[in-house]
Amino acid sequence: MNILPFGSWPSPLSAEVALHSTAFRQTFIRPAGDDVIYSEGRPLESGRTALIYFDGVTARDLLPLSYDVRSRVHEYGGAAFVPVPGGVCFVNFEDQCVYRSDMQGEVQSLTLPGPYRHGDLTYDSHRNQLICIRETISSSQEPRAELVAISIESPTTTRILFSGPDFLTSPAISPDGSELSWISWDHPDMPWDNTQIWRARFAGPGLADIRNAKVDRRQAIMEPRWSPANSLFCISDADQWWNIYEWSADSITLHQRTHFEAEIGTAPWFLGTRHFDFVSDATVIVCVNSSGEWHVSVINLATGQIQQRCGPYAQAGQVCANGEVCYFFAATKERPGGLYRAALGNGDLTAAITGPSSIDLNYADALSEARNIDFPTTDDTMSHGIFYPPRLKAFVGEPGTVPPLVILMHGGPTSAASSRYTGSIQYLTSRGIAVLDMNYRGSTGFGRDYRMSLYGRWGIVELDDACSGAAFLGAQGWVDPKRMAIAGGSAGGYSALAAAAFRQVFVAASSHYGVADLSLLERDTHKFESHYIRRLIGPAEGDIDPMISRSPIHSIETINIPLIVFQGLDDPIVPPNQARAIVDSLKARGIEVEYHAFPGESHGFRKAETLCTVIEAEYAFFARIFGVESKQLGRR
Repeated sequence: MNILPFGSWPSPLSAEVALHSTAFRQTFIRPAGDDVIYSEGRPLESGRTALIYFDGVTARDLLPLSYDVRSRVHEYGGAAFVPVPGGVCFVNFEDQCVYRSDMQGEVQSLTLPGPYRHGDLTYDSHRNQLICIRETISSSQEPRAELVAISIESPTTTRILFSGPDFLTSPAISPDGSELSWISWDHPDMPWDNTQIWRARFAGPGLADIRNAKVDRRQAIMEPRWSPANSLFCISDADQWWNIYEWSADSITLHQRTHFEAEIGTAPWFLGTRHFDFVSDATVIVCVNSSGEWHVSVINLATGQIQQRCGPYAQAGQVCANGEVCYFFAATKERPGGLYRAALGNGDLTAAITGPSSIDLNYADALSEARNIDFPTTDDTMSHGIFYPPRLKAFVGEPGTVPPLVILMHGGPTSAASSRYTGSIQYLTSRGIAVLDMNYRGSTGFGRDYRMSLYGRWGIVELDDACSGAAFLGAQGWVDPKRMAIAGGSAGGYSALAAAAFRQVFVAASSHYGVADLSLLERDTHKFESHYIRRLIGPAEGDIDPMISRSPIHSIETINIPLIVFQGLDDPIVPPNQARAIVDSLKARGIEVEYHAFPGESHGFRKAETLCTVIEAEYAFFARIFGVESKQLGRR
C-alpha cells in the first residue's frame, strides 16, 4: 500500500468527471404513445435542459440547442413539457412562453410574450388543449397564480379556469375527460405543510361544481392522479407518513389506501413530481422511501400490500407506467441518476438501466461506499446522516492518523441528503477526506414530525445535529476532531455560515449561495418562500428578534475561521447582496475569505465550467486549511 497524508491522495477522479452526476437533477418522464419523452440537464451545454425521445432502444434529442426547457413558476419550476399527438409542448426558459414542436424539431409558439411564467403542463386530449399553471408577474405585487387552458388549435388563445389561492400546482385530467383536479395552498404554508386538493367538472369553456376535500387536520396533500376507471387518488401525510389516499366522487373526504411507515414521495420543491402511477384500476406502482432507502413497488390498492418490488435505490422518482412496462429515474450508491425500465406483470419486478451510465466504471477503485448512520443529538433525539469514509485503492493515510472531515448541509432546509453517487463527494473522499452528508431535523423522508421539528428553531437544531454528528464520528475514531469543516448550499449555506458564527467546532466553512442576513432575505426573496423564513426562525420574543440574533452577518465579530463563498450573480432566491455583505464584513475584520462570483448563474449552478471551478476551488481551500498538499487532476 502507498502511504500519503489523508487529503493528498492522487485521485484519478477529475472535476469534469465528477460533475456528470448533476444530470439527475430536475429530470421528468412522460409517456408518448408506446414510448417516453424525458428531460435531462446538460452542464456541458451551458446548463440547459434538453428533451429526449426514447423508444425503448434509441434515444435522440427533440429540440435545437437554442431551446432550454425550464419553467420559472415558483422560481424552482418543473414539469416544463408534455407530449402531444405528433410532438411535444414545452416552456422555454428565456421567455417562459409555451411552444409546440413536432418530432423533427420544427417549433411554433402557443403563447405570446408577456408578464407570464408557465409550468406543470398537462395535455387535455378531449379538447386538444394544454392545462397548466401560469404566474402573472407584476412590479407592484406578488405573482398571481392561475390555472389556465391554452388552445393548441388556436395558438395565443388562453383562458383562465381557476384562481384565488396563493399557489396552484398539479393539474390532472380524468381519463374520460370529464373532471379536473389540482392542488392549492396559501401563505404562510409551504406545500409540505398544509395543502388542499380540488376537483371540478368541465363545463363548456370553463369549470363547474368546483370543490375541495374536507379534512380534519393539517396535512400536505400532493400528486393527484386518476385511475383508469376515473377515480381520484393522491398522496397525503395525514397519518405522519406520505401514503396514498382516495377521494371518491360520492365522498367529501379522503380515505387512506396504503399504510406504510415510510414515504411515498418527497417535499414538492418542483412542479410535476410523480411518485406513483396506475398499472390498472386495482394496482399502482410507487416509489417508497424508508430512511433513505428507496424501492419501486407494485401495490394492490384493495389490500394495500406489495405484490412486486425492485431496488433498493439511493433515490427514485418520476415513475411512469406505460402499457406493459414502466419507466422511472433512479440512482444507486455506485451510479448517478439514470433512466430505468421494468417489465410489469407476473414474477419479479426487475429493472435495468436503459442508457449508458454517466460515470466511467474504471473509477470504481476511487469509490467510497455510503453508510447510513444514526446518532444521538440534543432533546433526547436521534439524528441521521450518510457517512463516506475516504477511499482510493492502494492508498492509506499515515500511521496513527485519521482523516479530516467535511460535513455537508443540504438545502431547503426541507429537503434531504441521499446516498446516490455524487461526484463532488467522491472527489473529496478519493483524495482522503471523509464526508458526512447530514439529514438533520427538518429533513424529508423520516415522517411529518421529524420534518416539522425544525420550525421555529432553524439556526439552532440543525447546528446541534451537525455538531453531534461531528462529535459522534470523532468519538468513533473515524475522523480527526481537530480538522473538521462544514459546507452547504442555499439553506445549507446559511447553516455553514451560522456554524462559523455560533459554534466552535469547525476550522473552516464553505457557503454556496447561502443566507447571511435573514431579515434581508425575508425582504428580498421570492413569493414561494416569502413567509417560509419566519416560520423556520420563529417569532420575536420581547426585544430579541431571532431574525437578527441568528443572522451570521449580525454576529460577524464571532466568525474567526476561514471562509469560502460561491455565488451566482443572477440568483433571485438568495440575492448576491447576501454574499457580498458577509465577504466585505469579513475582509474588513481581516478574516480570511475567498469569494467566487459567477455571472449567468442562478440558484443552483448549472454550467460545467462553474461546477468544475467550485469542486476544485473548494477542495483546494479545504486541503490548505487541513494542512495537506492538494492533488488536483487536469480537466479533459
